[in-house]
Amino acid sequence: MSFKGSVYDLFLAPWEHLGFGRLRHRLLRGLRGPVLELGVGTGLNLPKYPGEITVVAVDRDLQFLRHSRRRRREWLVCRTG
Repeated sequence: MSFKGSVYDLFLAPWEHLGFGRLRHRLLRGLRGPVLELGVGTGLNLPKYPGEITVVAVDRDLQFLRHSRRRRREWLVCRTG
């Protein structure tokens, strides 16, 4: 887990509790097929995807990518670019 990612998540925590977490869940729950998530950040969307979805996560920040892997590591494929 990265320090930078932890600080970012801490900054967003109030927004997640005010409804952004529920909104993420509603927007992502019906997806099918592989997903390309550009700018994955710390991976706040990742636990909201249906379990059978394969996600390819892309972010310019390698620390954020490493941080995001802890959210659903079994189906997350990370690339930098």
